[in-house]
Amino acid sequence: MLEERVAKIPDQIAATLASPEPIVPRAATRWITTGVGASEGPARFLASLLCGGGFWAEYAPLSAFAVDQAPRADVCVLFSQSLSPNARLVLRAHERFRDVVVVSSIPSDHPLGMEIVRRGAQLITHGPCEERGLLLRVLGSMAACVIASRLARAAIAERHGHDPAWSVHLSHLARVVAQAARPAAPLHARLVLVSAEEDPHTFEGLRLKLVEGLGRDAVVVDVCAVAHGPLQSFWDEPATIVTLEHAGDRSRDLFERLATVLRPHHQLVRLTATLPPPLDYFEHAAMLDHLVIAALRARPRDLYEWPGKGHDGALYDVGQDVLDER
Repeated sequence: MLEERVAKIPDQIAATLASPEPIVPRAATRWITTGVGASEGPARFLASLLCGGGFWAEYAPLSAFAVDQAPRADVCVLFSQSLSPNARLVLRAHERFRDVVVVSSIPSDHPLGMEIVRRGAQLITHGPCEERGLLLRVLGSMAACVIASRLARAAIAERHGHDPAWSVHLSHLARVVAQAARPAAPLHARLVLVSAEEDPHTFEGLRLKLVEGLGRDAVVVDVCAVAHGPLQSFWDEPATIVTLEHAGDRSRDLFERLATVLRPHHQLVRLTATLPPPLDYFEHAAMLDHLVIAALRARPRDLYEWPGKGHDGALYDVGQDVLDER
């Protein structure tokens, strides 16, 4: 099932790009983004894109909304594929924002979609309508990242009078993702994602892909930071270090230096995207999908009956009653 869904990602990207352009809130300078699980990646990605475009933008965890401490801003963009209970907390804090945008797979004629609109939020719907069954979701999160890119492009164009330079690559995003390299390597229990030049938080969605798909935690560090604690933490044990690079990377020398400090029992997997930042995110995500599939072939794990399934309600259900409030 996971392989089938990963194979559909390029078509999902193309369909999302072909959908109507999202309406960006006007004259917005302060943005909050939020989401949890597979939706945290798109939320952080949007915040990073907006910061790169000169906006004040910050990711806020949903716990901030649970304790009524969400930062105030012009706009809050919530990413939630099926509007999970935690995500509904945002709809209770609408007075903190001039505009609320909900990016979800829920259609506008669904009862939840109609309630979102009734509460004054803008609903941006993406496919697929249904992606349940597996703990790891790949189609909806990638579609949400496309929406994030289009929202950022529209906001930057409104503010600066022209599209950001990276937006020219959106038109062939589906083709590049379809042709992304398919790394295949057994992965050690210790996993480290290494990036350069960019905010490591941009890659939180990629880290969570490994956590949900393989049931193993991973850390995201800057390449220079490897020598300041992470390397020492796995020095004596097997570990897989996955680099997130792009063609023409000015940091290539740093990654070459990284290779020289690793020991024989360390495995280095270098993922090099052809797209420049920030859209290299999509290519890296596709590569990691294939890496997860290869790892699951080598060490099968049930993504349908995952550990703890059905025992997380005390936390997962926080916000369940928000839509019943009037």
